[in-house]
Amino acid sequence: MPSLEPPGDSSAPQARRDAPHLAALDALRGLAIVLVVIGHYLPGRVVGDPLAQVLRPWAVGGVVLFFLLSGFLIGRNLAHGNSTIGYALRRVFRILPAYWGSLVLLILLHRLILKETDFGSPRDTFFNALLLQDFGNAPLFNPAFWTLLIEAKFYILAPFLVLGGKRVIQFAPYLAIVANGAILARRAEASNLLTYLTFCFLGMNFELWYRKKLSSKTLSLLVVCAAISIGIYSPYYNIGLTLFGLINGGLLALGLSYGPHLRLQAFIFIGALSYSWYLYHGGLGYPLMTGLETSHWLASPLISTVIGVVVTLFAAWLSYRLIEQPGISLGRRLEKRALNMNWRAVPERS
Repeated sequence: MPSLEPPGDSSAPQARRDAPHLAALDALRGLAIVLVVIGHYLPGRVVGDPLAQVLRPWAVGGVVLFFLLSGFLIGRNLAHGNSTIGYALRRVFRILPAYWGSLVLLILLHRLILKETDFGSPRDTFFNALLLQDFGNAPLFNPAFWTLLIEAKFYILAPFLVLGGKRVIQFAPYLAIVANGAILARRAEASNLLTYLTFCFLGMNFELWYRKKLSSKTLSLLVVCAAISIGIYSPYYNIGLTLFGLINGGLLALGLSYGPHLRLQAFIFIGALSYSWYLYHGGLGYPLMTGLETSHWLASPLISTVIGVVVTLFAAWLSYRLIEQPGISLGRRLEKRALNMNWRAVPERS
């Protein structure tokens, strides 16, 4: 889908108009990571049942919101006619540098500090570095990395959906739901990939709705079907995830409709750090909190959790400033160079 428009010109006015609304989406990204951290850090550690049962679905609910936002933003990126090369470069340099940084920290932490000499074998490191753990039957260095495997597959599929047009994007969530139902009926277990890809595809439909190419009624039906499907297909917190599917859809619609009025600065700041915080909150946070609670410090779960939040958030800030931002800037420079080369290669029309 290479664009023949001069790079940087066609989408700039649209980007300026969208800026307030996208700031609201940054706040939603901040909310998503806060939900993930609460759902992972508090239940069973700081709070017990029955409150723990209420909070446990929050982690997956935050992940669902991440997938919705990803679907919208990827759909928006592709809808603006960006070249395939530019799209690929942006995704690679947006995701991999910070991810590789977290891998290095995990290997150092487990081998040098925790003395796990079998952690991070060359083979496992290779498959983890390329996000091919499922193909290489390699263990996840960080359990939270399962979402990145789904994101990577969505990044590959999204351009083909856009190439297929509005109807293909509109029916993609339904196709994923039906296919997942067939898998559930055949092996008595739904596909985790299809369960969450449904929300990536749903996010792309929000992008169509935002551009007034999809009716509110059609989008609402998609949201309801996706929310019901995750309650059926996910083995965790069935009714809780259905509620989060509905709530998250409403939040995204609210952010897109009233973005200029939803500029919550604290959540916008956390949203900027959300990817790195997601990478570090488990891989760094859990060993830190466990060490504080079992060492001679004997910190209470509440105190260790507060320290875990502060330390991992600071690590996320460092990662954002030193790795994420330079990586994103490099990806944009390479994209601009590639687009300029493609533009110069287009023969002049007589």
